[in-house]
Amino acid sequence: MATVQFEAFKGNTTLLVWSNGAGIAELATQFRGMAKGRISTVDFGKLPWTRSVQGREVTLSVASPGCEGETLSQIDGRWVVEWRGLPAKFSESADLLEALVPEQCTTGHQYQDTATFQFMVSKDEYPPRFPEKTLQQGRE
Repeated sequence: MATVQFEAFKGNTTLLVWSNGAGIAELATQFRGMAKGRISTVDFGKLPWTRSVQGREVTLSVASPGCEGETLSQIDGRWVVEWRGLPAKFSESADLLEALVPEQCTTGHQYQDTATFQFMVSKDEYPPRFPEKTLQQGRE
């Protein structure tokens, strides 16, 4: 599973997460754990099955009512993406992701509702090295 943040991907600031079905299933499991109170924070940088493209740090956390929201910030030259959601939001997101897991779903994507940026999870729509090639071509 990999993540990248684009300033203008399909017209919006977007956090794109892409993987195969196994990676999507693992992310759905993390979301479900957050919804049920078994997990409070998911730091993509500490998960062995994720990698960040261009050093974007991504953290998801369970928030108290009134404290939910998203931030995109630059700290010491690093981009930090934080999504704080209520358990019900992570449950809804897990439901959306689980629709991508079955083998009969060969490709697809889901959008998670956020106010600050577009959070897109894609199954098998992009090659593993997609953004590096795209970003390198843009510099040439």
